Amino acid sequence: MVCFFVFSDSIGDDTVALLERIIPDWRVREASSFLRKCDRKASLLAYFMVVAGLKDMGVYCGMPQFGYGETGKPYLLNYKGIEFNISHCRGGVAVCLDKERVGIDVEDTLPFDDGLARAVCSEAEFSEVVSSASPAEAFTRLWTRKEAVLKYYGTGVCDGDRVKSALCDDSVELRSYRIGQGEMYMSLCTEKLK
Repeated sequence: MVCFFVFSDSIGDDTVALLERIIPDWRVREASSFLRKCDRKASLLAYFMVVAGLKDMGVYCGMPQFGYGETGKPYLLNYKGIEFNISHCRGGVAVCLDKERVGIDVEDTLPFDDGLARAVCSEAEFSEVVSSASPAEAFTRLWTRKEAVLKYYGTGVCDGDRVKSALCDDSVELRSYRIGQGEMYMSLCTEKLK
């Protein structure tokens, strides 16, 4: 397994311009569809990180082409047997590649939103979040865990009941990381080690 995380702000405009010259036109067009500059930059970085991951795995044989499943989960058209997942937020970009299915999510910690938390948390999860020392950090960590599981399965975040019960699945392994002083959280979902 290969995982990368990059702080987006550490990448300057000159590097972004270089990436736009070496990354395939289809990916540059996809990146340019984002409204925020930070998301356009993250999209380019993520693609470059996938290329670097393929090289690190020793399987690189040309620029990867993405396909998208029914719910939008990306897959590699020209690298059969290699799974990957991408996530980005204002602060960073995360990419994971493996020969097994993976799901990854990274999120900036935002102010706590009681209504959103009630909509996506089970009652027990909500109680745990609001009783924590920092509900904003606790919710962000919990959300990245849920989204990593949903991205692992490729189901997306379209069904509220599925979101509420996402962490009830004991057939997967979840690892979560606090980045910085709680500015971001990242979670990785993989098949449970036997």
